Amino acid sequence: MEKTGPAGRPSLRRNAQAGKHLGPALKLMGKTWRRDAGNPNHVHHWRRWMDCGLPRSATTIDKDIREGIPDTRLAAYARCLGLTAETLTSPETDILAALEAPVPGGDRIPSKVQGYRDRFPERYLENNQEDYIQELLGLLQGVYRMHYLLFGLNEIHRCTV
Repeated sequence: MEKTGPAGRPSLRRNAQAGKHLGPALKLMGKTWRRDAGNPNHVHHWRRWMDCGLPRSATTIDKDIREGIPDTRLAAYARCLGLTAETLTSPETDILAALEAPVPGGDRIPSKVQGYRDRFPERYLENNQEDYIQELLGLLQGVYRMHYLLFGLNEIHRCTV
């Protein structure tokens, strides 16, 4: 059922909860949609985005985030993000957990770091072998607090060893 406005095209029924999940999902995946269409992470260069027939207009994407995803595009957005439509529309969904696929090593690997999605688990295990870490902690013999910034991210990570 479509609502009619005073003039122009009829308004689409939108799912506001799905729109609330869309913005963070795209950011977590390292995708951009506004300016800098030459950026390789722009949705215009994302084959799955194009294959799902999702909008090319930044204005439309912003409206889908702000006002909700129209029912006509809901399944396409869910398919593109690798989720089900039910997951995308549920208020109980933790979008970070829903986007993360299980990785080898299980709970030994911390949450994926934005921008390093696919390579992070293998590099983490490669550089953080348990016997090496135990040896390092034995050498340190104390508690240290570290603050570090990963190149290209606006996040400061804190760690106490």
